[in-house]
Amino acid sequence: MESGGDPAAPLSAAGIVVTRDGERVRAAWPSVGWQLAAFVVITAAEILISITCLEFSYTQAPTHMKSLVMSVYLLSISLGNLFTAVVNAVMRDADGRSTLAGESYYWFFAACMAAATVMLVPVVWWYRPREYLQAEEAA
Repeated sequence: MESGGDPAAPLSAAGIVVTRDGERVRAAWPSVGWQLAAFVVITAAEILISITCLEFSYTQAPTHMKSLVMSVYLLSISLGNLFTAVVNAVMRDADGRSTLAGESYYWFFAACMAAATVMLVPVVWWYRPREYLQAEEAA
């Protein structure tokens, strides 16, 4: 753990006392099962997106370029991971703490995704799909 203290301290301090209808209630720690459920949903979503992207890339690529298109797809995932790593490295102050703390961190990446979506709209608008299915060889 970093020397910056417990990162869960502000969250737990905020959750100790909850005001609901003027009543003070003591908060409880959520079960680790909630993390398991979140990981299951995220994993399922990633698998479904990955399969869809790979199938689309494979059917849209000419026969002689299918391997290149598959490798470019994997490269795009690597570049996304590199972008996240660079942002995490650059957004640190002299003490090593992130300057994008709390929800700012997630809002930054949400804004990046929104910008990427806006930039993708013209591509989708002018794209004309073609199918290049691999020919079956006679036995």
